[in-house]
Amino acid sequence: MGSKIAIYVGENVRNLARQAGISVGSGLLRGGLYGGRLVSQVLPIEVYGMEDRLLNDGSDVVNGVVLEAEGSRIEIVDARVDVKKRNEVKDTALVNRSGKVKERIQASDYEVIISGSLFAERDKFPYYELQLLNYILSTAGSIDVASSYLCIFDIERLVLRMADFNQSMLKYFNVMPFKLTFDSDMDYDFLVIDN
Repeated sequence: MGSKIAIYVGENVRNLARQAGISVGSGLLRGGLYGGRLVSQVLPIEVYGMEDRLLNDGSDVVNGVVLEAEGSRIEIVDARVDVKKRNEVKDTALVNRSGKVKERIQASDYEVIISGSLFAERDKFPYYELQLLNYILSTAGSIDVASSYLCIFDIERLVLRMADFNQSMLKYFNVMPFKLTFDSDMDYDFLVIDN
């Protein structure tokens, strides 16, 4: 009985050593083959020579957004910007057929959500910054926006849909979080003929 157990233990040890050797050997082989060849063939991703595109001029802050209206201007530092693209689609049901025929009518405006925080000095509420942002958002027309990220979508003007200033989300007295929901806006050139 003791010799059978010794044989099984010996076989298990030998199998374990063989599997460990295969794993280590194949890891070294992959590292040598793939590591040397693939690394030399994979090129780093470049953003068409505009590596500083997401930085504002004279600023080291990524994702800065500048809002401007009626001569007032505010820079939102390190904003988070979400962009939603929508299409107007008409669905038409056909008799005795499953599914619907979909027709793209037109591209709608983008929905843009900008969230971030207004900052003030330590132990001071960002009263002036909040007042300035609220003044810009209260403009009757559209708001000019400068953002390298939004330039990708050709968005230069926004119209406010909703602004959330939730004091209940306040973690620090000098940091006021906000969330702004906009629709993109464009300048239209109309030809008016006077008869």
